[in-house]
Amino acid sequence: VIIRDIDARCPPGQNSGNVDLAKALACKRIIADHLRASAFLISEGVFPSNIGRGYVLRRIIRRAVRAGRLLGINDSVLSALYPSLELAMGAAYPELLERRQLIVSVLESEEKMFLRTLDKGLVLLEGIFASGNSKRLVSGADAFSLYDTHGFPLDLTEIIARDNGWTVDVEAFEQIQRQSRERNKASWKGKLTKQDSVAREIEATCLEWEEAGISSQFSGHDVDPEAKPTAAACRVITFKSLSNGDGLLVIDPCPFYATGGGQESDAGIITIGDSEGSHEFAVSDAVAMPSGQATVLRLTATSDQEHLFRGGQTVYATVDEVRRLGSAVHHTATHLLNAALRKT
Repeated sequence: VIIRDIDARCPPGQNSGNVDLAKALACKRIIADHLRASAFLISEGVFPSNIGRGYVLRRIIRRAVRAGRLLGINDSVLSALYPSLELAMGAAYPELLERRQLIVSVLESEEKMFLRTLDKGLVLLEGIFASGNSKRLVSGADAFSLYDTHGFPLDLTEIIARDNGWTVDVEAFEQIQRQSRERNKASWKGKLTKQDSVAREIEATCLEWEEAGISSQFSGHDVDPEAKPTAAACRVITFKSLSNGDGLLVIDPCPFYATGGGQESDAGIITIGDSEGSHEFAVSDAVAMPSGQATVLRLTATSDQEHLFRGGQTVYATVDEVRRLGSAVHHTATHLLNAALRKT
């Protein structure tokens, strides 16, 4: 059932997309197998992340998306195929029907985010492949730029390079990554204005979470300051209460910009709905971890509300877009003024 649905979604006359028939069949099987695996993982409370089981889930979703792209399917594939999975397995596994909304929402969100990353990365890799490098080697610096600047994972760079007859200098990549992390840790002294006990508490928590491998993906590029504010569905990764009654939160994906580069952080609202109704918490600050692998949000007045922030809990993040636009405009104006003053 799933394979037939995949065939129907391939572009007319391109049932095998950009690959031969044997490769096309392999891609279809990858999509079908990974759809089943992803759906069951999500139904059991596993969500895409950069650590543990969540990272396994993220990788198999991405592998399925790329398989769909090779078949000529340029849109979300797993979430679109979910009705076929229900038809094939829903009777035997009723949780697939009961948790349909959650599973489809997570798949769709992860696929859309990765499709944007994939498009950017493919363009950059095509430029590298066309460079005429006689060694047919993607340098560690290029691989790290794809990963650090564009969010393009190393394992995917390796797969695409291999498909094009290239290799990746993984050793150089890992060395550059280690150096980058050490530089960030050495220069990171917190992004807070008041170095009081709470500020030190926040810094200690950020360092602790970084050592534990806590991470999230940034999704704030999608925020349109001129559009009507919308709430983005996110998942709670971790939460900690502060001694002053505020709280620290990491969500994935995270649409909030952290303070940095001379620009103030975003502010906004985190909304949680439960059996008791809807709860809103103001985001007063956003701080990047030393390595930049996650953004830590500071929520005001979360005392006695810790139970609402369970790991894996769905929350809704709304960025104050007017504030962001104002900060961006003033940041740009400051650069223009500085440039003008240097010329005088």
